[in-house]
Amino acid sequence: MYDPKKSNPPAPVQKRLNYTVSYGGGRFGGYGYLVKDSVSIGNAVAHSMTVGVATTLGPNFPQGNSDGIMGLGFQGTANSFGKLLKRVTPRRRFAHSETATVYRDSRIPAIQPRTFMEILVAQGGLDLPVFTTNFNPTAKGIVPTIEFGKIDRSKYSGELSTAPVKSGSWIVEDVIFEVNGFTALYNQSMLFDTGAASLMYADAPLTDFYYHHRNVPSATKSTDGHWIVDCDAALPDLSMRIGNGTVVVPGKLMNNGGPAEERNRCWGTLQTTKPGTIGNVAGPFFTSHFVVFNQDPAAPSISYASYA
Repeated sequence: MYDPKKSNPPAPVQKRLNYTVSYGGGRFGGYGYLVKDSVSIGNAVAHSMTVGVATTLGPNFPQGNSDGIMGLGFQGTANSFGKLLKRVTPRRRFAHSETATVYRDSRIPAIQPRTFMEILVAQGGLDLPVFTTNFNPTAKGIVPTIEFGKIDRSKYSGELSTAPVKSGSWIVEDVIFEVNGFTALYNQSMLFDTGAASLMYADAPLTDFYYHHRNVPSATKSTDGHWIVDCDAALPDLSMRIGNGTVVVPGKLMNNGGPAEERNRCWGTLQTTKPGTIGNVAGPFFTSHFVVFNQDPAAPSISYASYA
């Protein structure tokens, strides 16, 4: 458990500055106070970083053997807060947002903490302003990794395809779905989210398109609107045109959303977004593709290729 008093030297507390945390999928974080400390991941160390120390965790906060959640977004959308993360947006009173809410004394100036990546780049410790994900579950002896500042050519095959991202986010616009040779007539902006576990979300026209009876005969909607299928159903591959390339998420990864309440029925991996929320590309994409997140301010982008 992180204790700022045990840092060397002890991490100074930013007095009278508190925060709460929520996410696009709903509030499940908690709240606490902020400190300045060094944050290390492997041999990458960001000095004098704003860290949130949670004094209260929400009931839906993910539990596990970890020290917290690390935000790897852009400044203003993600930050690392020891046990919690997301944007620090000071206000004179509480005001909810998709990311975070901070309460501060009106005499304290507003702050915009730098992210882990921004600090590493500013320190001059990276060859490239990138981080890459290697979450290949089939590689023997390979532990899932995130690497900072380099693109390891040995980790992927072929050439990287690239898509520009919306300013200040990991959102790619105009993603096109294809299933069994048919192309959806509805495009959607999608958030590329390494922290969204096994499920992916898209607007109703796209999930209806994927689960059409010609593609998945066993697919039905539950009373709460979730798509469920037979647990042993063979689902089709999901192709997505992203930037100048096309990715294929294998059908075997599209039926791993977990058991539903009905016997021998399971959640499909692709589910429908809630009104007012954005779609996301998550777990199945990252376990089947090597991904480069490029934070070059002049041309931020996402690149991807199949694993080597």
